[in-house]
Amino acid sequence: MIRLFAAAGFVVGFALVLAAPIALLHAMADSRAVTDLPTLTQGDVYLIAGVMGLGLLLAGFSAIMWLASDIRPT
Repeated sequence: MIRLFAAAGFVVGFALVLAAPIALLHAMADSRAVTDLPTLTQGDVYLIAGVMGLGLLLAGFSAIMWLASDIRPT
């Protein structure tokens, strides 16, 4: 059961890392369609980095939980 949660957490975390920049940049391009090129503000960069960081934390914690589930008391 622990491995199921660990695998799900890893998949969700990895998806956040991959999808966050694409989704946020796409939303920015739609909201600033009046200009030729969308410009990144400092807040946008922090938001992208924060979501990716949370995804990395979730994926890393899930990988550690997966590996720790193999440890048996002797």
